[in-house]
Amino acid sequence: MPMYRFRRDPSHLNEIDWEKYHNTFLWRDNKTIIHMSESGEFFIVPQKRVSFYILRQDKEMLRCAVYGKTDAAIAETISFLWSLRAEVGGQHRQVNSLLIDFVVDFDVTVLTAEQLAQILDSNPTREYYLAGGVWSTQQAVIMATRPYLLDLKLGGEPFAFEDDGAAFVDALEKRQMPFGSLWITLNRNERGFSRATMERLLKLKLEILESINVTSRYEGRFLEPLTAKVKALEYIIDGRYYRPEDFESIEISAKDLNLTWYLDETGNYNGLLIFFLNRVAELGYLERLNLSTSRSQRALDNEFPDMSEFPAITKALVDAIAGNQKLTHLNLQDTYFMCYYPPHLNFQDIFRVIENHGSLRSFTISRYPRADPNYSWLKQLLSRNRYITVFDSCGTRCSDGSSVDQIYALNYFFCGSAELMKVSPSLRPTLLATALMESASEKYQYAALLLSDHTDVLCECLQEY
Repeated sequence: MPMYRFRRDPSHLNEIDWEKYHNTFLWRDNKTIIHMSESGEFFIVPQKRVSFYILRQDKEMLRCAVYGKTDAAIAETISFLWSLRAEVGGQHRQVNSLLIDFVVDFDVTVLTAEQLAQILDSNPTREYYLAGGVWSTQQAVIMATRPYLLDLKLGGEPFAFEDDGAAFVDALEKRQMPFGSLWITLNRNERGFSRATMERLLKLKLEILESINVTSRYEGRFLEPLTAKVKALEYIIDGRYYRPEDFESIEISAKDLNLTWYLDETGNYNGLLIFFLNRVAELGYLERLNLSTSRSQRALDNEFPDMSEFPAITKALVDAIAGNQKLTHLNLQDTYFMCYYPPHLNFQDIFRVIENHGSLRSFTISRYPRADPNYSWLKQLLSRNRYITVFDSCGTRCSDGSSVDQIYALNYFFCGSAELMKVSPSLRPTLLATALMESASEKYQYAALLLSDHTDVLCECLQEY
């Protein structure tokens, strides 16, 4: 196989169009080999290697593996590659990601504290995903003490901290500034994070973690993530370990809540959702709520919900919406009652409570109910709440393609007129005139709306003349 070298080392990641060099092998002076592969298949000998991806805006930029005879040499090469700065306009968070997916016969603890700090500091806005390797306490402290917001994903069965995460949490507890976002997959053997360490992490003060995503493979009950003092929480709940009463008085701190309920082998899963939604209604401070349920095909074929409880589900939904007047986004598209049993929900009651909701801006369902082929329920909702948009599971606005689209257009104009009232008084006359000429000149309803909202500007203009 042909082997190449860099004529000179690149100074930043964007200096090379990596996509042109798929299935290319690069030799380094430290006797390591960089193998860039489009397929992600790495089969050369020796097998000691680290493979990884670097992505930019969810598109693969570089997929490769580093081979070598010694851990120190591999550590030197991956430190060089991972420290190359990604020049990205705007420096948006998560605009580029590093995923370390396989660590084969390589001791990641050979990566020194200085090398790891340089990797993280070179691209502080990067999302880092460590899916393999057993990491040392010193490395854990480096991760937890960066002087900027970090977006860190830890987990998968191959990943572990050598002390089950104790040093990482110790360092987080001592932080005086926010850490950022944390995504954790908890292994059954508790090697990445022991249950005791995880419980400590979830009790960190509100200012430390902005958001946390937890996928738990622990056996038995584990509700502590729901009580985490974070702004945003994403969590997968294994329903078979819980009773409805477990959610009756639980304290949930997050205002942005994304929950997936795994419901195989779960007896009263209607009850779980009803009790949870009742608790959400009582708390009253959610701003975003995304609920989804997951069931295997075997469960879908053999386990069926009690349809007589669907009126109670509808009521719990209505109460949760009404009880959370700061709620801006509600997504129910992947729930079993929306996907498979929408005829048993009372959509009229759900739409009716949204009519009077002052904050809700988007409501996502699986598909528009067939029980309303003329879209009369949606037309009434949109006519009474000018700010709401109803989406289906494809992200498309629910519409009949004609009259509903016209209501959406009017509502969009209504919202724009309201926003115009917040503009500087010196700019409003010019912007109002532009809107009248370009958007409302041939539409009486639009013109009347603008003039009604901006009567003060109209009066000022008349006084000047």
